[in-house]
Amino acid sequence: MTGELRDLGYRLLSQGRHHEAIIAFRRSLAVVPADAGLLYELGRLLFAGTPPRASGDLFERALAMSPGLAEAANGLAFWHFRHGRHAQAIVALRKALAARPDSAEFRSNTAAALKSNGEPDEATIHARIATALAPASADAHNNLGDIEMHLGDALSAIRSCRRALAVDPRRLGAHRNLLVSLLYDAETSPEALFRENQRLARNFTATPRGDIRFPNEPDPERRLTVGYVSSDFRNHSIARVTLPWFSRRDPARFRLVVFSDVPRADEMTERFRALCDDWHVIRGLADDEVAELIRRAGIDILVVVAGHFDENRQLLASYRPAPIVISAHGGTTSGVEGTHYLIADATVAPKRGVERFTERVIRLPVFSLQSALESAPEIEPLPAASRGYVTFVSFNNLLKTTPATVALWARVLKAVPGSRLMIKYANILSSRRARERLAALFRVAGVGTDRIVMAYAEKDDESAFAHLARYGEADIALDTVPFNGSTTTFEALWMGVPVVTLCGRTMMSRWSAAMLERVGHPEWIASDEEAYVGIAAALASDLGRLAALRRGLRTEVAASRLCNVSHGVAHLERAYRTVWRRWCAERRAA
Repeated sequence: MTGELRDLGYRLLSQGRHHEAIIAFRRSLAVVPADAGLLYELGRLLFAGTPPRASGDLFERALAMSPGLAEAANGLAFWHFRHGRHAQAIVALRKALAARPDSAEFRSNTAAALKSNGEPDEATIHARIATALAPASADAHNNLGDIEMHLGDALSAIRSCRRALAVDPRRLGAHRNLLVSLLYDAETSPEALFRENQRLARNFTATPRGDIRFPNEPDPERRLTVGYVSSDFRNHSIARVTLPWFSRRDPARFRLVVFSDVPRADEMTERFRALCDDWHVIRGLADDEVAELIRRAGIDILVVVAGHFDENRQLLASYRPAPIVISAHGGTTSGVEGTHYLIADATVAPKRGVERFTERVIRLPVFSLQSALESAPEIEPLPAASRGYVTFVSFNNLLKTTPATVALWARVLKAVPGSRLMIKYANILSSRRARERLAALFRVAGVGTDRIVMAYAEKDDESAFAHLARYGEADIALDTVPFNGSTTTFEALWMGVPVVTLCGRTMMSRWSAAMLERVGHPEWIASDEEAYVGIAAALASDLGRLAALRRGLRTEVAASRLCNVSHGVAHLERAYRTVWRRWCAERRAA
């Protein structure tokens, strides 16, 4: 009888009748509970449910009965990984590898767990073994690319993502990683970036439904319901610049609804939740399900925040979730036909710029609004005055430290004899591989590592105060190319450190320029590399002026348009009203 039930379960499984297979497997296990294979199959089926149901104990029971059952160890690792228990996942995966050391799948999964556990060097070893074992595995190549991005190697990540897509052009994760990596590459033209975004949209967006009729009342002056969808309503740089949209909104004119894809809520998440009218958790839902939820919520204007980055929903607009869809902080065009507008300002997206957008651009007076950093430390005296040499600094994401950036920084260091450059981003430079890569780039550019300080946070949860205090060691900040700083640019200015930037041809290469213009220091914006080196060298040559700037810069920034969040939010809401009136007029005309 037990064998018949087991065989029935496998037949049902092969037919895709998973619910019935679960029932058959459970009935079989009720009679013979010591069947490790059935325990694994049942655990796998339960884990694959939406949402996933408890299956960890089933994998553990299977392993207890059959320690060499590598698939059960791999399943247990997935269970731990899904719940953020990366160390336990690694333990389980080592058991799987002990049984099957030549499994590319297990190697790749081990690499992902190690990376998430803060062990990127060992993760790289396993990821490279996986690609050697299975050169036709899109998962293995994409996983390696993800680790290369983590370590700041954008060019290697681009190659790995392209290999993944050569194997499987429908691998969405690889295409998303590729698009993000291309934003950091100085050799990728604006036109190539536009075409790649269009390719993703063409290959992965939904076929628009022709039967959607939005019931939203086309009254141009009524109170509007604005929805925001993002995975970044948490302790994240995007949260800092979007929080004023909530805290300074006009509640009489705008109702705010959040669709949160936050992986783990924190105190910043709770701040957003307290400031909005309604909150929906969309973690684990597919885009079509989210779109239906948005339609049911009666959203008039949906804002997709940071669509290209993290786990955000760049492609959601193709499901036509709301009458108007706007992209904000996405970095470039979404490429998605259903995204109607993109928010920017006249500096990051000038009217006669070469970067192309599928959306209509809304140009605000100030887009990247910044709030005073209330918990920042006091500004320290100019370090160069006591050290006798100038210290340049960059605390940008290490992905921005491309060969083009390093070559430019090397020219600055050569132009300012005796100067040093301190580089820090979280704790990434605790990685030997990351340090070796950076040192090699500077050697190629003709600068020894004796002039480079590779710093890193001692703890994963370094406080904002401790991070900002490191600016006490810096005299001048050097921006990255072609992907500028944003949060880092503002933090440097707030800590009294001038920022030298090179204004490029894409949104991401003009971010710092937009901020510097709005704080009243356009003289630190270079139009070419020669000017960049000249500005940095001129600042370094006059320590008296540099010290005076340091003393007064925070006051200047606080009084600037950049920090006038009430004024900035009023302009944003005026733009919402304008596009809504346009939609109402179109509805009436139709």
